[in-house]
Amino acid sequence: MENNNLKTLFKIFRISDYQRGYVWGFYNVKNIKKAVKVYFYMLNPEKSNYSNEIKEWLKKLNIIGFRAFKPLIMAVLMKYDNLEKDKILEVLKLAELYIFLVFIISKRRGYTGNSRFYRYANDFHKNKDVDKLIEKIKNELYEDENTYRWVAINNFIDEIDNLFKNYDGWYSWKYLNYFLYEYEIYLQKEKFKEETQKVKWDDINKDSIEHIYPETSNLECWKKIFKGKNRKYLHSLGNLLLLSISKNASLGKKCFEDKKERYKNGSYSEIEVAQYEKWTPKEIYERGMKLLDFLSDRWDIEIDEETKEKLLFGKNR
Repeated sequence: MENNNLKTLFKIFRISDYQRGYVWGFYNVKNIKKAVKVYFYMLNPEKSNYSNEIKEWLKKLNIIGFRAFKPLIMAVLMKYDNLEKDKILEVLKLAELYIFLVFIISKRRGYTGNSRFYRYANDFHKNKDVDKLIEKIKNELYEDENTYRWVAINNFIDEIDNLFKNYDGWYSWKYLNYFLYEYEIYLQKEKFKEETQKVKWDDINKDSIEHIYPETSNLECWKKIFKGKNRKYLHSLGNLLLLSISKNASLGKKCFEDKKERYKNGSYSEIEVAQYEKWTPKEIYERGMKLLDFLSDRWDIEIDEETKEKLLFGKNR
């Protein structure tokens, strides 16, 4: 019969009766206290003594959701002191890549790969072979060296097209905040080479994303460029900007020249936009393509030019 502590842990992990067979034997009365502690740190990495990089990648997984990787990552963190930190980091990065590409981009069913990942977690708990674990995750992700197993970019095109047809385009995308946050971190580390973070994830809210070309404005500076409200450009990816702090709504309606002055002291994303001389459909298009290039590089997925066009504004637009 299962120990009551184990029942509690299974409940925390939301592991069904069917799935318990793959993780049975992880924890017993001897290490249940450690397991609960590690579980807490996995969900609250900032309170742990893990390395900064491991904290960073655990934070990413908390944002997008661990899915079936939760028991697997838990098993790895239980052996934190005995494993090379680069190996732990590789497991976390592969998990994030799999979740982003398979579930967020390709819209695969939520249980894709679940039973196998539970089994891999159980196997690792028994053999402690992190290299074999990494190999198994890679085999789930890659068909061969150049091909992903589950990735379908057309599903992402359909999702974005539906958002343009029925909602507010990219502005309605569930993972927009995460994507723009990742771009902000990229600018900080790679373009501006800065140590100081200007935007923290916990500070981001619904008012943290600004339309550079505003949703509502009666100013002539916008009217003469966009000829009124143009949803094609308004909710396109290139027109959406992560702010360092939520700005006053009235300021967001001002002309680009005025906005630029605010942007110069804002997030790294704002500083980058402040370098543009003007803001027209051309700049929105160019920045959108740049952001899609980032998506391609960051998550190592090939996106051709035709696909980028469809993603920027929806199909047939």
